[in-house]
Formats: sequence, C-alpha cells, structure tokens
Amino acid sequence: MPREPTSMTLTIEDIAVLKAMDGAAPDDAVFSNIPQRLFVYGLISRQPSGEVILTKSGSRRLFQQACCDALRAVAEGAALAPESDTGRWLGSSGFVARDGASGASSVTRRGQVWLDSFEADAPSDAAAPQAADFAERRDNAA
Repeated sequence: MPREPTSMTLTIEDIAVLKAMDGAAPDDAVFSNIPQRLFVYGLISRQPSGEVILTKSGSRRLFQQACCDALRAVAEGAALAPESDTGRWLGSSGFVARDGASGASSVTRRGQVWLDSFEADAPSDAAAPQAADFAERRDNAA
C-alpha cells in the first residue's frame, strides 16, 4: 500500500476531481483528463476493470481538506455545525472550542497551530500547545 506523501500540493482542480469521484458515478467530462499526480500520490487507483476509484488515502485527503476549510471558516467567524463529521472531529481533537452560553465556536491555539501547518507561506504566530491545552480538551470531552 503506497504511503501518502507528507507534502503533497494539490490544485483546486485536483480537489474538484477527488470530490467528483467521492461517491459519484464516473462522468466522462471530469474523468477524461485525470491528473497523473493523483495516481502517483495514491489518492486514486485504476481497477483491473478499468474503473478509476477513490482510495482510502484520497478519502482521508478530502476529509482533511474539509476540516481545514471548516477551521478557516470558524476563524473568520462562521458557525460550525457540531453534528457534522468535521465539526465532531474538530471538537474532539481540541481544535475548536464551543462557548456553552452562546454556542459560538472559536479556534483554539492548538487548532491554529494545526491549520498553520498546512499553510505553506503562513508561519504560525501561535505558541506551541502546552499541557494545559490538552487538559482543556480532556475537560471538554467529559
């Protein structure tokens, strides 16, 4: 099983192809010019029957992209749906904190560090997570 490269840069078109493949029937317009790098990265594969499918790595990459997009939206003040897969994961990972009274979400220091790790040109100005950050996560999970 090919390992997912640690630094793969996907274009908007690459992400669109992956999203189109996620649970959709093949569309000749989308799949006629699939970028070869998606095969190389192991995000998609070709079955012996000739069918092109999304791999587990591809599904993980789409989920990661959705989480990054949701975290950026929360940082800009948008609401996060806690019942969504991304909302549950961001909350349980300690990347988003919910205000009990208002129900508003905010990005934690840990979440900002995680988001900055995906931004090529955005150095993190947030301090590295401390033990107290993990205690907050443990207390919020209870």
